[in-house]
Formats: sequence, C-alpha cells, structure tokens
Amino acid sequence: MKTAITAMFLSFAATGQARSEPAFYRETERWMINHDAANGTCQAILKSADNGGLLFVKSKTQLLLSINSPKLSWLEKKAYPMQIVIDRRPFSGEMMGDPHPSGKGGSFYLVDPAEGFVDTIAAGGRLSMSTEGAQYGPFSLKGTREALNILRDCVVNGGGSAEIDEEPTEGSGQDPIIVGLGSMVKLDDASIAMPHGVGGEVDVTFERRNKADGEFDLVATLSRQGTVIGTTIMGGANHVDASIGYMQLDRDRLTKPHLVFTSFSGGTHCCTTLTAIDVSEANATVIPVGYYDTSVLVPKDVDGDGVYEFVVPDERFRVFGSYANTVPPIQVLQISDKAVTDVTRDERYAGFHRRNYAIQSEACGSLAKQHPGSCAGLAGTAAILGLLDETLDTIDFESISTEDTNDVFPICYDLACTKKATTDKLRPALEAALELWGFVNGKPEKDVKLARYLERFAGKHYADPSLSDDDETSCKYGGAHFDQRTMPNGSVMHSIAGYEEGCTFSRGVIFGDSMVATTVCSGEGSPPYLRHLLVSGDGKSLSKLDFIGEEFASAQPLEMTACPPQP
Repeated sequence: MKTAITAMFLSFAATGQARSEPAFYRETERWMINHDAANGTCQAILKSADNGGLLFVKSKTQLLLSINSPKLSWLEKKAYPMQIVIDRRPFSGEMMGDPHPSGKGGSFYLVDPAEGFVDTIAAGGRLSMSTEGAQYGPFSLKGTREALNILRDCVVNGGGSAEIDEEPTEGSGQDPIIVGLGSMVKLDDASIAMPHGVGGEVDVTFERRNKADGEFDLVATLSRQGTVIGTTIMGGANHVDASIGYMQLDRDRLTKPHLVFTSFSGGTHCCTTLTAIDVSEANATVIPVGYYDTSVLVPKDVDGDGVYEFVVPDERFRVFGSYANTVPPIQVLQISDKAVTDVTRDERYAGFHRRNYAIQSEACGSLAKQHPGSCAGLAGTAAILGLLDETLDTIDFESISTEDTNDVFPICYDLACTKKATTDKLRPALEAALELWGFVNGKPEKDVKLARYLERFAGKHYADPSLSDDDETSCKYGGAHFDQRTMPNGSVMHSIAGYEEGCTFSRGVIFGDSMVATTVCSGEGSPPYLRHLLVSGDGKSLSKLDFIGEEFASAQPLEMTACPPQP
C-alpha cells in the first residue's frame, strides 16, 4: 500500500497533472477533497496549491503528508533532516525530498507521520520549516482540522456521499467536538450527548447509566473508523466537573499521545478520578491513574518540555492535620509503558518542588501554632529536595499545637497504619512516617570533601573591609562565620551565619577553591527559605554569592576578608 500511495502521490502532488482524475468529494473555503478510486485513497489539496503548502493523501490504513513549495526545485530524491515549527512548537526528524519533473519546485513528504504531529498541524495556525540551512514558509494551516476530518470521512465512505449538510449543525454526527493535542475539553450536559473526535483517528461517545442510589455512571466508548476499541467508566458521583483531553504523557513514546479523563464528584474537597487511555494499538488500554481526595485535577506540563504529568497531593500527610489546613507535598506521576510511574524525585522537577517549598514554609511559619499539617508537608518536600535535616533544624516544633489533631499524632509501623502508637509531639511522628514512606533511606553520610574544604574558614569571621563599625555586618558585630555540628541522627550540619540570619547545609560540590550548595536559611521572624550558596576563598579572604533561580543573573558577590582577632 505504501508503494501505491507514494506512486500516486508523486504523480498527483509532484506533477500537478492528475487533478482532474480523482472524483470530487467535498470542498471547504481553502481545501479540495477528492477520491481516487484506482488507488483507494482520498486527497486533500489546497485550492491555492500553486503557491505551495500542505497536501494529504489517506488510505484506510495510512496517511501521507506533503509540504510543497515552488522554491524546492533543488531537491534530490533522498532523506533530509528537517526542523519544523508550528506556532513556536518545534519538531525534528527526516522527510523525503522529491523534485518536480518539470523542474519547477519540489516536495518534502512523510508517510505515516506521528498522530501528535498531525494533530498539532490540525490545531495550528502557521508552519515553518528549515533544512540544510534553508528556511521555508510560513504556511497557513487555516482550515486544516476540517479538511482532515472530511478526508477521514471520504476514506470511510469509499468516496460515496458523505451526506453532510452544506452548513453542519452543532451536535450532528458529522460535526464532532474536536479535542486537540495538549487540550482538555469540558463535558457538560450538552457536550456529553455529542461525539468527540480525538487525535484525528479516535471517536469517543458518552452514555449515562443510572444507578439505584440516584447517581449515574458515565460510560465512554472509544472507536476507530467505526470499530469499538474500548470502553471505560469514568469515576465520580454525578460528575460535577468532568473533562476529556488528549495529551503526550509517555516521555519514551513521543509519537503516541493518550486520552485523559478527569471526573470530579463535587463536595467540599472530594473526589477526583484520573484515567489515561493508550489508543495506539488495535485495542485501547485503560490506565487508572488514581482517585484523589481533592478538587478538579488536570495534567500539567510541569517542566515545559511538551510531556504532561499528573500533579497530585500526597494524601498521606493529612494524618498530621485537618484537610483544609494541611499543605501536603506534591507527587508527580507519569505514564511509562502503559503504567503509572512516580517521577516525583526526578531532577527536572526540582524547581517545581522549590516553589511548593516556599508556599509550605509560609504556611508553616504563620499557622504552626494551630495547623501542624503545614509543617509536616514542608518536611516532606524538604526530603524530596534532599534538605530534610536542614529544614527540620529550622522548624520550631515546641511551638506547634496539637489541637488540630485532638492532641495526638500517629506513629505508624506499617504502610496501612493498622499498627500504631500515638504521641503529642509532631517531630518523632513525622520522622517515623518519613522513614516508613521511603522519604529517608538509611543513615546520612558525612560529606568528607565538604568538611575538609570548610576547614580553611574554621574559627574565623569575615566582613567587607570597607564597612564602618556601625554597619551590622561589619567585624564589630561578628561578620560572617562558618559553624559545624552533629545532629541526633548522625548527620553533620554546616552553617554560615551573619547578623540575624543563618543558612545551613549538609552537602556541597567542590571545584578548585570554590564550593556551591543549596541551603536552608532563616532569619529573625521569617520562615525558612531556600538559597543557593557559592563561596570561594583561601581562608584569608572569602567571596560569597547567594541567590535563588533567576536571581543569579543580577546577583553580586560579597568580597570579604578575615576579621582581626577579637581582644
């Protein structure tokens, strides 16, 4: 079939001489869709094809995409590395080149492009491409979604009458709600009664099935070209807020996006059901993501790489406080090989956890006397970032009230917490839970290289020599100095302290005469906050630079020298 499609394509797209041979099927404002009975294919060609642009040829099993331009007469019949940008979203790969026999222009074409790529074209506005240093476009993509839908109908109907009104009305079988790549579409009473077209290949219909308790199940049926490939029941009672989406969820299968169903039952905070569906094969695979005691959840592209994650609260931390007053850590889940994978600790999400740390820190600092759940959540995020000991050292556990948990905290001895003890102290309960839940793995290891590096600054104080004695950061007030102490769990904590502020750290990276570390800082009356610390010096002098995130671009180092010994 590929040979037949390619041969037909070369005669139709490259020479432009066979336009009268296929039978007319339907047209739109910008596209002409024809049926080629001899090849068993349908073709969608721009009415202004002489100026270049896209062309599609589809059979029942394959799709061919062509990008044509009168400026491509230099092409040879070979594969070319290609970079394509659709509304600022980049794609890369190879496309075959084919010069027109007339010597006027040429085409790049691709057989069976990835569904996600085609769907992005269908939903896009403009397309530009570049290869071997040359750029072409932009080409308008206006009306491409409609043309592809009609092209699909042409193939299904075998070129027969599509029985489509000149002006399709909303809700007709020929006018499905389109779910584009990277989008979520709300399901309400009106839209549930309509079909949904997803990814250009999969159709979804919904049915309400009433239950004895007065609620109902919402059943989704998935089909491809009229053949049912799977069904699933969307969770949640009465579906106060439900959505369907089409997302790239699997980082290792970038050409195979997934359907996503979310369903929120309503209520003060409960409950949301998340489901992903792999539709890349003949039969759909339903992947239950989870059932969460929270309001509406939708996938998010946390790190901006085009792959979407499920960002959900870690419900386990609610045992340390009331629901409303607990700020739990965030779990990041991803689909990998048709299964849900916890990728919370992947380095790519560190910035996301640092932002959550700042939110939790404010809650812990301002609500600690009433709501210990906020401080427990802060400790959980700190453990994810590898800053648990540093953070525990800054939390005022003695000031935390137990009123929010009826004066007790559980100490669980198994994951289901069927065997447990109780305590009126948050810290031992929290440390036991973090170890049980895998946030703490084994005993901490001493960073020998870091300790050896910091020996050069031991027992010394540093300040800017140009400061007057009235300045609170001058040598008169003690300047900056390093300290070291061993924690009850055996970890070694280092700190750099100045006037009314100190930052602690247990790990660092040494390169030459410099050290960089992520620190947990606190000052008088302020909750803990994160800073990156870069220091350099030989012991006689100290250069100190601290920053967080984008501040690095404008941060200025503080140059200090050792203070004279105090009398």
